[in-house]
Amino acid sequence: SKFANRQYMLINFLESPLLAVIIGYFTKYTKDITSTGSYIFQQNENLRAYLFMSVVVAFFMVLMVSAEEIIRDRQILERESFLNLSRLSYIDSKILIIFVISAIQTFSFVLVGNAILEIKGMTLSYWLILFSTSCMANMLGLNISAGLNSVITIYILIPFILVPQLLFSGVIVKFDSLHKTFRHPVYVPVIGDMMTSRWAYEALVVNQFKNNEYEKMFFAFDKEISNAGYQASLLTAQLKVRIEESKRNILLGRNEEQTKRNLKLLNNEIRSSQQYYGWPPFNQIDKLTMNFFDTTIARSTLKYLSDIKSHSLKISQEAHKQREEKYENYINMSGGKDAIIKLKADYVNDKLSNGLLNRYVLPVIELDHHLIRKIEPVYMDPTSKYGRAHFYAPSKKLGNITFDTFWFNIMVIWFVSLFLYVTLVFDVLRRIINRFENIRLRKKS
Repeated sequence: SKFANRQYMLINFLESPLLAVIIGYFTKYTKDITSTGSYIFQQNENLRAYLFMSVVVAFFMVLMVSAEEIIRDRQILERESFLNLSRLSYIDSKILIIFVISAIQTFSFVLVGNAILEIKGMTLSYWLILFSTSCMANMLGLNISAGLNSVITIYILIPFILVPQLLFSGVIVKFDSLHKTFRHPVYVPVIGDMMTSRWAYEALVVNQFKNNEYEKMFFAFDKEISNAGYQASLLTAQLKVRIEESKRNILLGRNEEQTKRNLKLLNNEIRSSQQYYGWPPFNQIDKLTMNFFDTTIARSTLKYLSDIKSHSLKISQEAHKQREEKYENYINMSGGKDAIIKLKADYVNDKLSNGLLNRYVLPVIELDHHLIRKIEPVYMDPTSKYGRAHFYAPSKKLGNITFDTFWFNIMVIWFVSLFLYVTLVFDVLRRIINRFENIRLRKKS
């Protein structure tokens, strides 16, 4: 019946490439506005906008179609229920068809959009993310279609589904800029974790940043340099300031509350860094309290932090050395420096990199006796072992298993799709609506 409806098939299969043409054309930014100015992928300032709009298209386009699928067949379903025909077979056939259509739609979108913006080497990964997003949106649309009685109600409901996906994706409003009730100082807020748009967009941008043909040669070194540099230049420096301040306060007999806060922060940060960064044990850590802290303890703590700084600098220097060797090897193998410059221009986008490195914000903030790192989140491994992480984390953890962000986010999207499949099979939304209607009728009677 789908293929017999030529208008339906024509619109569905032309909609994606046409949207890709529109979005790709208007986001193809060229720095030089003269007629001779050539397009360079590295200088395109709109890549993040293109990636976010791709997620929105994948989500919204199929949601609008699937939200009418079951309600349109209401009479057929009633007749089949009287004949004891399988509802599961109907659902599975419906899902199979719309998933195939979504696969074609998202693939055509990626092919056209990426060709216009000259995004290289990412076709399959982009398609997998957008296809996963569209499948989840399909399952959501089918649940709505099965649970509601009116097409008008469905169209009224859709904006209430789409707007949160836009607002809490971390793109339009940064998670750190949300209302304080919803913010989380370390991880993506729970309301952000509930949005498919967040998982899809993060997977796209992190994968584009770390797995392009240029950066994947250097990502491990850059990550090492970033984390060692943070410890040497920021973390140890901040802790030394707290020690000097506390030592001065004790000698002058003032600001006891400030000293307590500083010592508590020192205690927390040294312990967490031993676990997170592998710092060696510090045998004086239990004496970083008001009862024991004095100039001797301060001196030994400063010595400990200086050793940490020296060790971190050595790690950074070694990573720099290995990175330079890799860089020189590529130049020698490719026949000159121009080749690696062209490789970077073709695969690395400066605007996207700046967004994921987050270098234009306060690098460290203090909260609840902890220092929260904000700079270069794409090089920071998450601390949670339950899948939670900061935005743009390069990986996620479940227990002792570490997953690349790309694959973890896709797994989350498919887990939600599976959950929605179960709710569709058992007609959960309709049961909930009927339950509330029965309660309302009993109250009236």
